[in-house]
Amino acid sequence: VLDYQMLMLHVTFFNYTNQSSRSLDYLQRALELLSKKQEQFSIADNYYVRQKFAEALYFSSRFDEALASYKSVARDFEILFSEDSYAKVKTIQLLIISGNYAEAKNLLDTDFSNYNLIDNPSISVRTAITYAQLYLLQGEFEKAWEFILLGKNRVSKNLYIQYEIELRNLENAYFYLTGDKVFARDPARKNLKFLTGKGLTLSNNDFGYFYSLIAAIYQ
Repeated sequence: VLDYQMLMLHVTFFNYTNQSSRSLDYLQRALELLSKKQEQFSIADNYYVRQKFAEALYFSSRFDEALASYKSVARDFEILFSEDSYAKVKTIQLLIISGNYAEAKNLLDTDFSNYNLIDNPSISVRTAITYAQLYLLQGEFEKAWEFILLGKNRVSKNLYIQYEIELRNLENAYFYLTGDKVFARDPARKNLKFLTGKGLTLSNNDFGYFYSLIAAIYQ
């Protein structure tokens, strides 16, 4: 058990420092340990490591492997997966990335159709972002805008900053895709200032390139 705890401590550190490939190494070791000493670990332990492995694949941009891994987790741990909103949203995002829009929409509508009843702020905003991403990619811009606004109304300073950044990205994408040059350009400039204020510059993150490109296109 101590070996397992040390492995997962490394996983936590590498996740915190955005080193997904290193996290995968330790998760693989944890999976091997759980396999060798099954009697010492619970179903919950196995579920946790399996879904963290899928998540690490996602953050390593190994999307096909991540989707296969999440689907495997859903099959092997049906009840635990059904109660894990984060893992379900990640699976839906991977379906969107892979172009399986119909399956993604079906899962969204099945698990998150009662959007206004979601109490957890993080899941609520994450769901809005996912719906907006799907509708933008499908060309249903007004539906996308509805969820962008819902997400912006529910995001707060206490939530993960990436949620706010993603909503700003989606807002800019909406204006760009609908051909609104002024509303695509001006928010892009404001968003660059927002990132700078958070200590995020072109030298240490990729978000700013998106805004810079839009601002340059509509100079």
